[in-house]
Amino acid sequence: MDEVPSILPRRSLLAGVAAGCGALAGCAGAGGGDCSFGFELVMTPATGADFLEETLTGPSRDRPDDWRAIVSETVEGGEGRYTTVHAVPVRDGDRIEYEGGYYQFSREAVATEAVEAHVFRAEYESGRDPPTGASVVRFDDLPEADRTALRDVLPDLDRRLAESRGFTVGGYPVVYPDEAEPDSVLLGEGSAWVRYDGEVVEITVGGTERVERVTYRYTAEELAADREAYLKYVRETFVAELDDLPEAEREVLSRAIEAGEAGVQLCEPGGAERAVVDRLDAIPEPRTPRHRTWFLEYEGEVYLASVVEFAV
Repeated sequence: MDEVPSILPRRSLLAGVAAGCGALAGCAGAGGGDCSFGFELVMTPATGADFLEETLTGPSRDRPDDWRAIVSETVEGGEGRYTTVHAVPVRDGDRIEYEGGYYQFSREAVATEAVEAHVFRAEYESGRDPPTGASVVRFDDLPEADRTALRDVLPDLDRRLAESRGFTVGGYPVVYPDEAEPDSVLLGEGSAWVRYDGEVVEITVGGTERVERVTYRYTAEELAADREAYLKYVRETFVAELDDLPEAEREVLSRAIEAGEAGVQLCEPGGAERAVVDRLDAIPEPRTPRHRTWFLEYEGEVYLASVVEFAV
């Protein structure tokens, strides 16, 4: 299982399915009826920043420290190891910039074992006080194993507390060292209340379950030694040529280019509009940096293009 990168490319933010055509300008069909499905096509001149943004992966949103540790260990030491019962912060095939160089990471599972894990639940509500008589412990006063467990359950706790008025994390397995369990404050019956940065989080442990713990081995291939070399790599690897197009398809692309960031809606497309979508979808995966996102060379210019499907 892979985590989602914390920094989504500009086009990826558009990739959700629209609730209906009412949210999209110009979505009426040619006959004036409602648009039940279609595509949004966006084409803008590609920049160096686009090449970097669409092909590189940034730190994991939930586990940025683990992400950085894997990247530095792998690049500096020739390989890295990461053991977890959860999603991994660096995915197989990720392209990552590190200390000015650019690398593509490979990952393989080298060991798997079944282990016993305690199932944690964490709840927070801004302004909520613990029940009368409840014992509240400061995070810094917890045993080391408990602090490690909470960092595992809530690796982004500072962000969560700053951005949210409440959250719940449930069913989260944590593996404790056997020797640490007797001294744990969190593994007792009932809820434990932990004070962190002035706020109180309720922690409940609901028994144990068997989970699979996997150790991964990472390696990294250097793609480029600096930014300019990497931009050259992207141009050579990902730019697909569009040429010898029928006039009707060229007209569709011209509309998209003229619309810029706003894009054009291809409602219930047929004919040339459908042909354009199919043509882009047919671009081989090695030349597709992200799902339905491409760099296209068209009439002497390189464009960043994306297609987003919507339906009522």
